[in-house]
Amino acid sequence: MFKNMTIKKKMMFFILGLTVIIYSVTLGYTIYSLRTEAINEAKKLADTYASDKANDIKAKLDEDMAIVRAMTLIMQDYVYLPTEEREKLQFQLMKNILSEYPKYSAVWMSWQLEAIEDSWGKEYGRLSINCYWDSGEIKTSQERKDLTGFVYDGLYYRLLTDIEEVLTEPYEFDSYDLDNAGTLLAVSPTKTLVDKNGKALGVLGTDMSLEEYSKMTDIEGYEQGYAILASNN
Repeated sequence: MFKNMTIKKKMMFFILGLTVIIYSVTLGYTIYSLRTEAINEAKKLADTYASDKANDIKAKLDEDMAIVRAMTLIMQDYVYLPTEEREKLQFQLMKNILSEYPKYSAVWMSWQLEAIEDSWGKEYGRLSINCYWDSGEIKTSQERKDLTGFVYDGLYYRLLTDIEEVLTEPYEFDSYDLDNAGTLLAVSPTKTLVDKNGKALGVLGTDMSLEEYSKMTDIEGYEQGYAILASNN
């Protein structure tokens, strides 16, 4: 059949075939380029979204660390006060923080007994003080701990010896609130209390549920996909 075509028809056939091939290659390349560009733009958008969320979370955590830092600067001066006055002021400060920031489940601290009791005379031993939400009310408690020696593998001993501020890794703890009993996932912004000579007096921190931060990872504007909030370790 091809042999019986005239030269004119053969030329038209080749030109048409060549045009179809060029058009197909051009269209395919354009579709591929647009798809690649769309994927790259989607990745950039996702990275930007994640970066914005990360900065938002960092700003909130920086605020929480700043609150603990400020509390520590105030509280460590109480060590020089008489016992009754010190306890009154420390509980007042802790209650005020919980009232102002109800996202905290508790504010806690420990004084080294040697720092507040002249008769103690040992490096170990501490007075653990808690201020927490329970059934919509702020309650307090305190107890003596580590009376026979330091717990060397605990966070408290590390903070006491390293004298630093730390945002702990997420951990599970039982809710203080009897109306909302259960296990919570939380982090604790913490800082070491020190005297005028730089000697460690104890540790202060807050228990903060991660529920508020998990909500910040909700993806808006995406029909598919998921976000992860990862800790430092």
